[in-house]
Amino acid sequence: MNRNSRNDKKDDDQNVRGLRKITYLEKYGVKHFPHRGRRRYTPSVERSEDGGIFISNDVLGLTIRQFERMYKACLDRRKANEQYILNIRYPDKTSDEYMEYLENNKNCPDYVSWTADDLKEIYLYKNLVRTIGTEMEIRNRQKLFILQDIICNAQAPKAYTQISSGSLAEGLDLPGSDIDLMSVIKEIDVIQNVCNIKHPVQHTTLLMETDNYHPGFTRLRLIAGGDGNNDILTYEYFESTSKGLYLSVKKFVGNIEKMMKLHHLSPHGPCLSDQGQYVDYAFCLRSKYLPYNVISWASRYRQQWPLNSTIDKIKQYGCLLVPIGPRTIPDCNVLWRLSFSVAEKLLVHSFNFTRYVTVSSN
Repeated sequence: MNRNSRNDKKDDDQNVRGLRKITYLEKYGVKHFPHRGRRRYTPSVERSEDGGIFISNDVLGLTIRQFERMYKACLDRRKANEQYILNIRYPDKTSDEYMEYLENNKNCPDYVSWTADDLKEIYLYKNLVRTIGTEMEIRNRQKLFILQDIICNAQAPKAYTQISSGSLAEGLDLPGSDIDLMSVIKEIDVIQNVCNIKHPVQHTTLLMETDNYHPGFTRLRLIAGGDGNNDILTYEYFESTSKGLYLSVKKFVGNIEKMMKLHHLSPHGPCLSDQGQYVDYAFCLRSKYLPYNVISWASRYRQQWPLNSTIDKIKQYGCLLVPIGPRTIPDCNVLWRLSFSVAEKLLVHSFNFTRYVTVSSN
C-alpha cells in the first residue's frame, strides 16, 4: 500500500518535472527579447496547487523591462515615421476620412511637418506653399476633377470615356496650366497576346506589337473587326502592309477632327485644342494589359511607397495609346505612343505633402 502511494507520488513528481522539458517560450507564448548580460539561473516553470503556474528567477520582471524599452523605441519610430503611418491609415488621399483629418488639423501651421532647421529652407517651403497651396487645397482640386469625370461619364452614353489629366487634375494650379482631357474610345479592345482575345468577338480587336527600335511605342495590328458598328475605326483607316493591317495615326486623328468639327478644334501635337488652347483633348485607345517591360516595375521591392493598393490599381487599369509617333521619325504613321498618364495620376495622388513640396521645388 505504501509502495503504491510512493509510486503515485513519484509519477506526480515526474509530471511536474516534465513541465521543465517544455520551455516557457513555447508553452506560454512569452516572447524572447535580447538583453545585455547573462541570466544567473535558468528560468523554470512549476505548477501550483490551484492549477496555475509559478515562473521563477524574475522572468516576468525581465520581460516587462525589456518590453518597456522596446515600447519606447516603437514610440520613437512612430514619431519619426508619422507621415508614413498616415499613409497606411489613409491610402486614398481624396477619401472623406482623409479630408476630415485635414479639416480637423487646419489650425496647425503648414510648416510643422518641415524638419529642416535652416531658415532659408523654411522660407523656401513657405513660398512653395503660397505657390501650390496648402494640402487641403491640393486635395480639394484632386477631388473636384474626380467628381467632374464621374458626372461627365454618368451622362448619356458616349463613344468615349473622359479622364482628367495634367497638372490641374493632379492638384497643382501652376501658372500657364491648361486642362488636359483624355478621351478613351470605347468598344475597341487592344490586347497584348493573341491568347487574350475573347470569343465571340464583339468589338474591334487590335494587337499591340512592341517596337524594339523605338521603346515606348507600339504598332496596332487589326485582328478582328467585331460584330457591332464602329464609326471611328473602319477599314479605310488602316494601312496595308506585308504583315497585316495597321491602324494609321494620321487617319485616326483626321477622322476625330471631322467628328469634332462643330467644336472648332485644331490639331495641337497628338491632341485637339480649342481656339484659346485652354483645353486639350487627347483621343486615345486603352489596353488593359501593361507592356512586358513594365511588369518588372510592378514587382519591384519597395519599403514604403507606393502602397500595394496603388500598384494594383495601375496593373488593373493598364495603359493608354496616344496617336503620335517618335520625333526622330517625322513621317511615321503606324507607331503609337504608350501613355501612363493614369498611372502617373494615381502615383501623384498618393503623394504626401512633403513629396508635393519636393517635386514642386524641382
